[in-house]
Amino acid sequence: MSNTKDTKTIDLQASVMVNAITRLQKLHAAMDGGKTTLKPAMAKELAAILESIQAIATGNNQTLYSHTRSLIGGNSGMPLHAELGEYVTLLKRILVEAQGIDTDKVMMIPVGEIQRGANDRQSFAPEPLQELANSIAETKGLISPILIRPLARPVNGHKYELVAGERRLICIRDVLGWQNISAIVRPLDDAAAAMSMLSENIGRVDLNEIEEANAYESRMRKYGLNLEQMAKFASKTTVHVLFRLKLLKLLPELQQMIVGKQLMLGYAQILADAELDETRQRTAIKHLAANGSPSLDWFRQLVGKLKNGQDQGVMELLDAAGILDSQGQPNTQGKKSTATFPLPQTHRPPRAKGTKTEIASAHRDFWLATARSWRKIGKNFKSDQCLAAASSLDYVIEDLA
Repeated sequence: MSNTKDTKTIDLQASVMVNAITRLQKLHAAMDGGKTTLKPAMAKELAAILESIQAIATGNNQTLYSHTRSLIGGNSGMPLHAELGEYVTLLKRILVEAQGIDTDKVMMIPVGEIQRGANDRQSFAPEPLQELANSIAETKGLISPILIRPLARPVNGHKYELVAGERRLICIRDVLGWQNISAIVRPLDDAAAAMSMLSENIGRVDLNEIEEANAYESRMRKYGLNLEQMAKFASKTTVHVLFRLKLLKLLPELQQMIVGKQLMLGYAQILADAELDETRQRTAIKHLAANGSPSLDWFRQLVGKLKNGQDQGVMELLDAAGILDSQGQPNTQGKKSTATFPLPQTHRPPRAKGTKTEIASAHRDFWLATARSWRKIGKNFKSDQCLAAASSLDYVIEDLA
């Protein structure tokens, strides 16, 4: 079992390094032999790439770690352009020696032998595709090859699965009608392929916020990654990943409004942070649409009022169950050791009104509040039982959505 896990970790680290090499080479080329400096956005991307490399190098490769720290701190005394070139060479050498992966080895593969992978991006705008196709035609081929992995056995004539570069494949195959495409063939397991695809996609302007959020959520769930690990593999901050994941708590129709640019991200983030129930989400959007010139501060105050009303409703449920005293605190009656609150095995939440989803949400909030009450008096095991009940209701709410 441990060997499988180690192999997966190595594959994921290799994916981060391969993606870093591709992105660093683009930054290096943009500096035009040291004649130009990096623009702020490119400098920000460089910092994110180096952070992702530093995360996998810590405790694993002291040489790589030292070079990464030197590049981050600008301590080498070398011009940045020259230092980037040496750094990319170091990454390539480590990949060849430790993983047997040669990123410079490019093959020409018939486009008919490549099947589509499980891409996070669901649609491609025709205008940018045509622009990319024109650029490919002008340069007589791809500057950056696509990444594919061999299939265990041919499927409908396909010998490879696309990992990264679907836009380039579509342009070569469908727009330009070319028969072959330059590609790097790499044996990757599902986890490594998924991470490579994520790294390829999140930097693209046509991957919308909901697609990005689903990409994070599916990988965290499938491969058991926590928030910090996901952020490192994506070369993003934990706050960025967390904010995207919160968008998935919004109603499906609101998520579609984000995709369609009918709900701007700033307003969506305020709404997602509040974790309102369905009725209050719709109320907030109704008021937002009715306001001719809504500011973010105005919307934040509106959502805050709706959140206070929702919290008050939860407090009323707890009060009806006898959990709170007259001060709105856990009803311990001065005897911390003998205080008792509801448990899923012995109690049912108070009756709630509304749709099935609203009732399930009220019951979930009840068990969350009860869990906090148990934890306040040091009964962590019983608190966890209530949290488990709340978590189960999350799945019910998801199915009802």
